[in-house]
Amino acid sequence: MKIRALEGITNLRKEYHNNISANILSSHTGVINIADKSNRSSREIAEGLAYCIGGTKCQDCPSGQTAGTRFSKITRDFLESSFALLQHIRPGQWGFSADVNGK
Repeated sequence: MKIRALEGITNLRKEYHNNISANILSSHTGVINIADKSNRSSREIAEGLAYCIGGTKCQDCPSGQTAGTRFSKITRDFLESSFALLQHIRPGQWGFSADVNGK
């Protein structure tokens, strides 16, 4: 069971990174959209992150607020799916929300 859970989480992590790359990360302006364009360190960190998770694949560059909403939902879905694989370690009912009010 432990190996199956680990493999499942590994696959979910790859899917999570792909979802971020495909739905959030864009570089249409030459700078990755999550970077502070005027800050060299921020640009380098964003470039390194994008490289590590598979590049920038998002065709419609989301605004800051839209990117944040997408990131919250993608992360919530990843955590919810991952926790489902860990019921043998930490059983129980888990609630997951991307909303600050818990909805």
